[in-house]
Amino acid sequence: MVSYIGIWNAVSVNRSNRPILEDGEYIVYVKDKVGVYQGQQKILNRQKGRLYLTNRRIIYVDEADPLMSMSIPLTTVESCGIIDGFLRSSAKVRVSIKLDDSKGQPDAASKSTKSSIVDWVCQICSFNNHLDTKTDLNQDFPRCTSCGIPPSRALIESLIQGENDAEVDSETPRARDDQCPKCTFINHPSLRYCELCGCELKSTLSKSLQQKLHANDAGSTSNIAGSDEQAHLNIRLENDQETYSRSPPYVKFSFRAGGEQAFHKHLQEVLVQDRWSRLEAAGAINRDAKKVQPEPKVQSTIHGGGIHGLEQIGEQRRQETETVLSSSLEDLEQLMHRAQDLIKLSTAFQPLIKRKVAYKSIVPPLKIKKSSGLYHRELARHISEYCISGPLSKKSSMISTQDLFARYNRYLVMTQGFGSDLLAPSDLQKVLDLTEELNLPIKVKQYEKSGLVVICSRGASSFGVKDFLLQREKEFKLEKRKFEVLTEMGLGDRDDYMEKMYTHYSGSSVAEIADSFNWSYSIAIEEVESTVNTGEIVVDNSIRGTFYFVNRFSIPEEEGPLQSKEEIWKTIQEELAQEQRTISKALEPKTDISMPQVSNMQMYSSSAKHVNSTLDDLHGLRF
Repeated sequence: MVSYIGIWNAVSVNRSNRPILEDGEYIVYVKDKVGVYQGQQKILNRQKGRLYLTNRRIIYVDEADPLMSMSIPLTTVESCGIIDGFLRSSAKVRVSIKLDDSKGQPDAASKSTKSSIVDWVCQICSFNNHLDTKTDLNQDFPRCTSCGIPPSRALIESLIQGENDAEVDSETPRARDDQCPKCTFINHPSLRYCELCGCELKSTLSKSLQQKLHANDAGSTSNIAGSDEQAHLNIRLENDQETYSRSPPYVKFSFRAGGEQAFHKHLQEVLVQDRWSRLEAAGAINRDAKKVQPEPKVQSTIHGGGIHGLEQIGEQRRQETETVLSSSLEDLEQLMHRAQDLIKLSTAFQPLIKRKVAYKSIVPPLKIKKSSGLYHRELARHISEYCISGPLSKKSSMISTQDLFARYNRYLVMTQGFGSDLLAPSDLQKVLDLTEELNLPIKVKQYEKSGLVVICSRGASSFGVKDFLLQREKEFKLEKRKFEVLTEMGLGDRDDYMEKMYTHYSGSSVAEIADSFNWSYSIAIEEVESTVNTGEIVVDNSIRGTFYFVNRFSIPEEEGPLQSKEEIWKTIQEELAQEQRTISKALEPKTDISMPQVSNMQMYSSSAKHVNSTLDDLHGLRF
């Protein structure tokens, strides 16, 4: 028996237990408490999870073990339908699977249903049309997409016969399989349609190799866990055998908490849009073609018959027409009156619109209604992704709840526009309460003294205020040593300001610590005070302000060997040379291109001579 478990693919999830989307993929609908069936059999260990519908896949993320997540590409979906619930049976959505060669269909059946596309040129307007070789010419004879005039029947029959003869001709193709049969452009082997004209390409595999692959698939699909991917997914059925009540085969999604109607509606819309996009990519749709949308029927509110009823209907229609015309004229007059105001308003919003387009989206948008029971859980995962990708990208980063509220809403406005639903304070509080339950990569921390609530990474334990002060003190000693060496050589700055600067180490203020760690001032004060309470740093309150130092009673100073003058002078030379190169590189684009070439060359040569003479003087010094 042919197995169809191979349609399932593994899905990667992020640290917030949300699926990682592909480029151009976005979420359309989300629902929790969903179970998965393969035909009539339950798939074990996949009966309680979240179902994500995107524009490319149907993704199932298991609640207990996110590594058991899997997906079905929409390219393998034929149709969908609803199965109503009965008694203890939940409502389900049945998704039918396409029967093609890649999923284990017998070779004879695939040959009988295989079709191809032929091109025919209209003799009236020279427009290039496309036609399926399996089209019934007696029932649906083609017409030109541009002018609507049908071609001659002999022309169409000769093209279809030539295409069929070319398929049965030989197993070894005469031309390259990645070469377009229409425009002879050589495409990449992974492309299915020509990159220039959009014509369908042949398979890059020979027919003999395809038959061998189909035979191997038909012989090995009886084993459910035969492939590496299936073994990785560990898909096991309730009775260890697939059973289907109808053809084609199908999978079912059981909605234990409702939502099957909305999922079915969104899935149908996505399938229709996907088929429309494929037809456009294949060039089978005219550029100006539009999908026909059924108009809702307006029922008359007047009941009755006879002449009196007809008079009432006519009077009602005249009143409606008069109302529409009068309101339209009023709106037009107001629009003309406010034309200048509208122009000024659009000009004022133009910089914001440009900035919005240039703003880069960090995480995919959240596509779920606030009335859904899954809203706060998905919102918590979405905010977690935003924090890890933005404000909490560093391990030592922290952000207060007020700053997170403002920055997240600003992010929604800049990426989704002014009409997006902003985050409410009550929703943010519920999200913070769910961080531990969902085991998200962020955690909530509250300071005991002030009650300040901040969000930080879950793996962050120490934020390194002491290490920052140690590094600042080490840098001060190195700069002071350089200044002493330059002063002894007579090259240092003789200004008293430099001498007073390197007299003693003045410590670091709260503002400097906050700027280094990218914290807000309130977070920096709390972290500094907590480090002072542990005894690792000390505080100096003076008339100049409050400064912090490392506690040398608890952390002794490491006395290492001082650098010699030669080593310090070599370091100074390297820093000067690097600064000179940086300055020269920064000044290159600012040169006036209208100047003569000789002047530019003279300017560069004089600058280079000056730099070389300076470096020669530095190399000539001896200690």
